[in-house]
Amino acid sequence: MSDYYAGRPAHLDDENIEEVDKLIAQYFSDCEQNGKRPLITGIALALGFESRQSFYEYEKKPAFTYTLRKARMRIENALEQSLDDRGKATAGVIFGLKNMGWKDSVEQTNIEVQQTGARDFGADSTDS
Repeated sequence: MSDYYAGRPAHLDDENIEEVDKLIAQYFSDCEQNGKRPLITGIALALGFESRQSFYEYEKKPAFTYTLRKARMRIENALEQSLDDRGKATAGVIFGLKNMGWKDSVEQTNIEVQQTGARDFGADSTDS
């Protein structure tokens, strides 16, 4: 058997999910105390990841799915609430939400109009 391993060793321990929960709770507490908005990059750094992609990859692991999805949902919730901040620019918040899968959508409704008969609306109806 080879001593070569593809990829970097796992950063978070699958057996100690409580430690991950503590790191996440500490991150959100720090954000709240410092008046900072929680972000995916912030939580990724707090968990020791070097990229957002690593966070998303760990989110797929059964041991971390619930915990990391719940953390991501808390971040989405904070961003969504920021949309209601009156007088503050929201373009960055919208950009962040779009990166989390949100979409702008436009609904179009087609109305079918049926003509029931021809009328000449330009002519005077009293003409003989």
